[in-house]
Amino acid sequence: RSGIGRFSLAPWIVFPLAALLMAGGCAGIGDPPAQVRHYAPEYEPPIVLVEKRLPFVVRVDRFAESPFYDTTELVYSEAPFRRDAYNYHKWQASPGDMIAHFLARDMDQAGMFAGVFVFDRALPATHVAQGAVEEFYEMDNPEGWRAVLSFRVSLLAAGEPDVSRRILFQKRYSHSEPCHARTPESVAAAMSRALATLSRSVLIDLYRALADTTAAGRKIP
Repeated sequence: RSGIGRFSLAPWIVFPLAALLMAGGCAGIGDPPAQVRHYAPEYEPPIVLVEKRLPFVVRVDRFAESPFYDTTELVYSEAPFRRDAYNYHKWQASPGDMIAHFLARDMDQAGMFAGVFVFDRALPATHVAQGAVEEFYEMDNPEGWRAVLSFRVSLLAAGEPDVSRRILFQKRYSHSEPCHARTPESVAAAMSRALATLSRSVLIDLYRALADTTAAGRKIP
């Protein structure tokens, strides 16, 4: 990890050192800045077998984020009650945006509904999937590192005027994956596997929720 340590020098060292820097220049001033590396999840859309495509259009909104993970920096924890972040390793986008994007992509690839789109509130939809990221970080243990991911998902009937009937489904999803090495690249790979696992569970649950609604003869807004 990259950081700047703190230290102090005795006065009898400081003045000769300052004179030396002024006379000869400071070594490293001309060095290029450290390169910031960006990461994004990568995984194949999960295979979800469905009986038929349901006649609904689902919009996936941007996920809200816990204040601890409302950042593009790779967050890690080396001890209980501690959260730190890398200086030169970042996610390509915020956790909420990435999770919403991949869930919409996976839902569309599965062919579950008549239509799926992400973020665009201008397009009409019969249902809206919303969520909130609760954990999205690297957990460091003596045994090894793990990628920890948890979020909540809600499915809402977009045109339902009755608030008590608007929420059709709510659930919390949580999973962690071991990192194969103690590197940010391995964290990104482990987070990808965790997201792939949870995405499949979300897709199955959303499909069942809407299939059950149709089977029960409930009026669809």
